[in-house]
Amino acid sequence: MDTRPAMPGLHAHMVAAGTDADGLQIGDAVTAKIDAVRRGAIQRNHTSVHLIHWALRKVLGTHVKQQGSYVGADRLRFDFNHFNPLSDDELREIEDLVNAQVLSNAPCQHLEMGRDEAIEKGALAFFGEKYGDTVRVMFAGPESIELCGGTHVSSLGQIGLITILSESSIGSNLRRIEAVTGAGVLNEYRRLKDDVAAATAIAGVPVGQLQDGLTRRMTELSDLQAEKKALSLRLENTMADGLVAQAVNGKLVLRVEGVEADGLKRLAETLQAKGDLDAVVIGTVTSAGRPSVVAVSKEGFDQTASDMLDPISAVMGGGHGKQPRVAVAGGKDASKIDAALDAAKAHLGL
Repeated sequence: MDTRPAMPGLHAHMVAAGTDADGLQIGDAVTAKIDAVRRGAIQRNHTSVHLIHWALRKVLGTHVKQQGSYVGADRLRFDFNHFNPLSDDELREIEDLVNAQVLSNAPCQHLEMGRDEAIEKGALAFFGEKYGDTVRVMFAGPESIELCGGTHVSSLGQIGLITILSESSIGSNLRRIEAVTGAGVLNEYRRLKDDVAAATAIAGVPVGQLQDGLTRRMTELSDLQAEKKALSLRLENTMADGLVAQAVNGKLVLRVEGVEADGLKRLAETLQAKGDLDAVVIGTVTSAGRPSVVAVSKEGFDQTASDMLDPISAVMGGGHGKQPRVAVAGGKDASKIDAALDAAKAHLGL
């Protein structure tokens, strides 16, 4: 028999594979520990539902009543009636109120009493519950009093903190708050901290300068986009000067490269104006691989832009706008754009 003293922590590690000192299966002990952790998380979330209900009524008004809820180990959900989305200031005030209660570490207790007595004390009945003459009343600190028979923390400080994740609409005059408590708040903090770290790395600035850094980067991006647009306009004008010469009898139908859908429309209108052309039909395949065609008709010409796109759509298999002067057509098969433009030429007698 080995009489050597066990190393610290070794006994627990060894018996984890068999039984504990009392002969209980360690698997049962581990399961019990996991269940206790889960139960504690549910208790924190359940009590927090009560606090949120109280804070909502205090901030928004006593018309607010619970319309449903979900209490799990990972998070809580609280549904309530209200006619407007909650503002950031309102959500912050609600968070401040509930966390002030949590930090007070006030005791929580269940008391059994008559239903009428509970109502006289100001207790609120939870949504969808049925109550007898004798009810259990949950006092979640000094402010929240509700009829509830569920499991709760024994003092508000056990909740840790409460963080609201979202507030949204789930129907007409129905809103939903989702929140986390305890370790869930820590996990949310770490997730946001990781996001901030990633953002600072992308922006190339220290954490304390993230807002200024992002503002500078957004300004730079806006300037680059404006510069790109100006260059595109100059390129389109230069391109138009060379393309107008290809018009035949006041009509121009051709394919262009390196132009996106929005630039294609500007180019078509520029071509029509520069050459005072009766009809312009130009097409391209965008960087996304989609065919796009724009038609421009001079006022008084006997073919509208929509008319000129009819044969285009018939070939490409898409639809087109019905505007008489400037209309746009799209399609599904980019390989058919040349055949579609040939059909437009035939339509215009070119």
